[in-house]
Amino acid sequence: METKKLLYDYALKLLGGRRYTIAEMQKKLAARAKKIRVATTDPMTGWGTGYYAVPQDQTEESDAGFAQTTEEIETIIARLKEYRFLDDREYASLYIRDHLRRKPQGTMLLKMKLSARGLPKEIIAQALQAAEINETGLAGKIAAKKIKTLRKGSNPAQKQKEKLARFLISRGFGSRAVAETLRAFPSDGEEDYRSP
Repeated sequence: METKKLLYDYALKLLGGRRYTIAEMQKKLAARAKKIRVATTDPMTGWGTGYYAVPQDQTEESDAGFAQTTEEIETIIARLKEYRFLDDREYASLYIRDHLRRKPQGTMLLKMKLSARGLPKEIIAQALQAAEINETGLAGKIAAKKIKTLRKGSNPAQKQKEKLARFLISRGFGSRAVAETLRAFPSDGEEDYRSP
């Protein structure tokens, strides 16, 4: 019971600073549970209840202890979900909104980043669909800014076009959006970039 309280307090402390996915919180709590050893008294002072970190080789975890810790973590996660401190759907939509505002990216890169955070594919797909991202328009806006830096060099238009394509792909834009954007890029005889 003491471990559960310590883990819950730790989870609340973590949530005070930022948002987490359910998978991230489970990993953090599992790592913390491995470090915690509940003792009724501190062996050095003999005072009160507390916890202290124990090196892994000194722990005597049994399967029952591990199962109990897993149940405690699941209970904590359920409670955090109930109070809406953890919500993967909301996390995904906020993550997409913030990243599109700060540093626009294509859907492929957003999918990879959200997947790396442990979100299920269904939730990622729903969040991307709800965001209604116009990749071609977004790629066009980014390309218009990037063109300014590409033109500073003395590269011919074809080299600039290749660099722009690599840049857009690195930002996670799909081949269709990149092709549409490059179509608006000036060829050797033309002067200005035409936004799609």
